[in-house]
Amino acid sequence: MAHVVVTLTFVDGPPTPDVAGAQKEFLERLRADGLLGLTGGFTDGVGGMAVLRGLSPDEVETRYRDSPIVRAGQATVAVREWNIQIGAIA
Repeated sequence: MAHVVVTLTFVDGPPTPDVAGAQKEFLERLRADGLLGLTGGFTDGVGGMAVLRGLSPDEVETRYRDSPIVRAGQATVAVREWNIQIGAIA
């Protein structure tokens, strides 16, 4: 199963509360669909990361380009396929 890493970088600091709430709902839908393995913010406050499974990098990029935080222009997104060599995300 493919694993894809998404890195979000905030454009001008943390997202506004309305966008942060909408982004959380977006992530909850991914989790409910069984696609989201892990997600969270970086401790330095500059963005966050998510690990998804079961989608191609192109599919993930399409979804994230339509995510609330990216649509609002409050974060940029980078998507990479991750070749896990040791361990697993269930």
